[in-house]
Parts: sequence; structure tokens; C-alpha cells
Amino acid sequence: MAIGAGVGGKLMQFGRRRALLLSSAIGIIGVSIGLISITAFYVLIFGRITLGCCTGLLSATLPRYIEEYLPLSYYTIGALIFVVFQNVGSCLGMYDGLFLPREYNNPDYH
Repeated sequence: MAIGAGVGGKLMQFGRRRALLLSSAIGIIGVSIGLISITAFYVLIFGRITLGCCTGLLSATLPRYIEEYLPLSYYTIGALIFVVFQNVGSCLGMYDGLFLPREYNNPDYH
């Protein structure tokens, strides 16, 4: 996440919208890697690192994007909605992970 946040400041120089589109593309790639390779541990870790970079990019670029496009009176509510739903999404992802199989190599499980 720290890598993505550090890169996010440099990336915003090319435009906020491009930075958001790039971070969304990185997030889609990270989720795809995580879903495709659910049994390969190291590839799953690479997917999680990719998602961490995406979260860092979004954490750096989205508050500035909200500040530019919302009226100043709605900025606090817009930023609050971003922070709350980012954490709700993480919690939902962890909850979904509870239903994944625990033993991949157990022949009795399948």
C-alpha cells in the first residue's frame, strides 16, 4: 500500500482521471490474479501485493479527485463515504474468504 501511495503522487501529475483509471486497471489485474491462482500460494501473494498497490494509489488520488469535483460543503461527506466503503469492501472480502476451502490437497474434500 505504501508503494502505491508513493507512486500515486507522481502519477497525479499526469491527471487525476488517468491515475484513477490506471489504479482501477491494476485492481482488476490483482483480483484476476487472485481468483485464477487460488491454489498457488506465491501467485496469490503477488495478487495481494498488486491489490495493495491499487489501494495505495486510490488512497492517494481519490481524495484529491473528490475535492476537485464536489462542492466544498460536500467534501467531508464525500471523503467519509470513500473511507467507510473502502473498509466495508475489505471486510466483505475477508468475510467471503471464510467460505474458501481450508485444505486444497485433501482428496476427501472434493
